[in-house]
Amino acid sequence: MEKQLSYRIAEKLVKYGAVTQENCETYAYGISLMLNACLHIATTVVIGAAFHMLSECLLFYLGFAVLRRFAGGYHAGSPAKCYLLSCLVVAAVLLVVKYIEAKWTVPVDFVLVFLCGISVLQLAPVEDANKPLDSEEIRHYKRTSRLLWLAETAAAAGLAAAGLQRPAFALCLAQAVLAGMLLFGSVKNRRRSVQAV
Repeated sequence: MEKQLSYRIAEKLVKYGAVTQENCETYAYGISLMLNACLHIATTVVIGAAFHMLSECLLFYLGFAVLRRFAGGYHAGSPAKCYLLSCLVVAAVLLVVKYIEAKWTVPVDFVLVFLCGISVLQLAPVEDANKPLDSEEIRHYKRTSRLLWLAETAAAAGLAAAGLQRPAFALCLAQAVLAGMLLFGSVKNRRRSVQAV
């Protein structure tokens, strides 16, 4: 449905002279990505509001999405699978944040940040078959993902120091989910390369 809508919008842009016919396919693809991102964000907001944890939800989503942009990791086989997996992960993270006792969040935060740090240092960036990286991109993404991990770790420490354990925990869980995605993406890439031989 979103592909049909994106093509209709792109065709309207061609009709009104904003886009050439040769670029219609490219614009339709870009519009499709934008609509997909808007759906993910809107759903995340709805899930956060349903749990009465909107700030924790948005902090998780932002921390995960920004770091994932440069670190890479596992990709689901289709946009529908990605959407479903994203919804399940957001709901699971909010349940964990909601029901883990505050006295355990700081020790758990340290473990999560440590494990994510190892994952980012050792694995990132993890490319996808649909988006292979050249050596310059690998260097750039590796450096950027490390800096973002440090910034998010500092932000989580600052939130915890300010007594905001639940938001700090949400940010640390973003890193934990990312570490899992890096690991699963690496395994998927290794399997693909073994099958190609």
